[in-house]
Amino acid sequence: MNEETFKKLLDRVIEYRDRILIGTAVVVVALVALVYYNNTQKSKIADSEVQFVQGFYALQFGDTLNAPALLLRVHNGAKNSRIGSYAGLTVGIYYYQTGKSDMARQVVDASRKLDRLSKATRELLLSDIALDRGNVDAGVKKLDYRSGFKSIDEYLLYRKARVLMAIGRNKEAVRILEDLRENGEYFSRAAAMELGLIGSNVF
Repeated sequence: MNEETFKKLLDRVIEYRDRILIGTAVVVVALVALVYYNNTQKSKIADSEVQFVQGFYALQFGDTLNAPALLLRVHNGAKNSRIGSYAGLTVGIYYYQTGKSDMARQVVDASRKLDRLSKATRELLLSDIALDRGNVDAGVKKLDYRSGFKSIDEYLLYRKARVLMAIGRNKEAVRILEDLRENGEYFSRAAAMELGLIGSNVF
């Protein structure tokens, strides 16, 4: 899979991301990232890669007893590899979805060997954790990350606007949404719909 093909696949996945809950979205992104990795890198840690795939799919099919432990073991055993970081990111998402935000933060913080796409997923998750804790400035700042993928970056802007609106920073939110409406490719329609819902009652 070359870069152009990968970007087309990614753009299709992200195109309707505003309709997907963030927890589901980041899992989808992690899976696409794994596909990209497997098709572009020569694996030097085959056992860890196999275990990651096993844990990833087991978790998606509801194995909450064994899969998280397997993914955490892969992460702890290969922290300095991309697969180890993917495993940490995936189990971190699971921890967050099950209300264990402290554990999620700890394992995701240690997952640093990531490509641009997975880094975006990581920043989104850390943003959610910060916002849940009431650390608004940190949560908003995480959404300033730029991946270099237009669709992902538009989503980050769109999500930032939604967060800003939720905390009462309406003028900033509207500026972002107006820019997306006029210049966006993937979230132009979503931004226009949001502005239509907001109307003139935000100031």
